[in-house]
Amino acid sequence: MAPTGASLRGELTVYKNDPTLVMFTSGPEVSDSEGTAVFIGGLTDGPMSLSYLPALAAALEEKRWRLCQPTLSSAYLGFGVSDLDTDAEELDLVVDRILASASAIGEGDERTPKKHAVALVGHSTGCQDIVHFLRQGRRRADIAAAVLQAPVSDREAMCMEFGEEAIAAANAAAREMCAKGGGIHMMPLWTPGTFGAPMSAARYASLSGRMTLDDLFSSDLTAAELSQQIGHMGHASAPPSLWVRSADDEYAPCSRRE
Repeated sequence: MAPTGASLRGELTVYKNDPTLVMFTSGPEVSDSEGTAVFIGGLTDGPMSLSYLPALAAALEEKRWRLCQPTLSSAYLGFGVSDLDTDAEELDLVVDRILASASAIGEGDERTPKKHAVALVGHSTGCQDIVHFLRQGRRRADIAAAVLQAPVSDREAMCMEFGEEAIAAANAAAREMCAKGGGIHMMPLWTPGTFGAPMSAARYASLSGRMTLDDLFSSDLTAAELSQQIGHMGHASAPPSLWVRSADDEYAPCSRRE
């Protein structure tokens, strides 16, 4: 998390109503910028949740880029009652607002305004948002680049913390609830792997299950399964992407073996 007292100056903009959701943008004015990097945190994260965000903002500003930190419905403890589809829909609205703001600067100018670039930067489960958005987001063609920092398997992380048998049993209970039409119902508070958040059966089944919407980076996926889950990231139509592994990542199985 960012240290106490860390601060950025910028604009707070409402990008969605009912519920009200905002995005915080720091850096140069739109008229003097090359593009905007949209940062998407992981489970329990929100704006300024990571220690490197002030440094990232400063590095971007040196390149005349802006940093946008949207609050999604899944931010903080909201991830347990949200999903990747909702995140993708809200990211579309964020990109709408960014590009509308950039376009407004060029109105009335006889010259053709330079296209404002938009990049996505994800941390941990935020990487799943990027992969999903680049599969079905309405504005996926407007993304110039993507950075996936510390992509993680939530299923494997749960098993590391609580054991495979406990997670398998809880996943089976969640899937049974979903099969009976209770996907929106909450898992018991003592369910292992909820990370302290209220969590619906549908979201739990997705986070803890194999080959689900959320299961994109697990180390036991076969080459064919990985192609099914993330193969679109390598298509010619996809933006260039950078995948960055964290040092000493406690949720990367290979890191624990080293």
